[in-house]
Amino acid sequence: MPLVPFPDRDNPTMWVNPEHITSLVPTITTPPAPIMVSVRCKLQGLSEFVVHLGQFDSPTAAQQRWRSLLELLGNAVLDAPRGSL
Repeated sequence: MPLVPFPDRDNPTMWVNPEHITSLVPTITTPPAPIMVSVRCKLQGLSEFVVHLGQFDSPTAAQQRWRSLLELLGNAVLDAPRGSL
């Protein structure tokens, strides 16, 4: 299974195996505060941690950032060689 980068605005990129993800919970703050996207992530064998995906100009852009992370993870699983899951 290929490793997938989890970009974080505060920390170096963490590389994860999508098969080891047990939970992803997005948090999107809405106006009047700045629109921020964070994801609480739980990997097998590790404590839960937060990945900060950034600040956005619109709720649509924030939703798109969340969707792009899900697409990245889904594509990694779909592109995995057969028998590796």
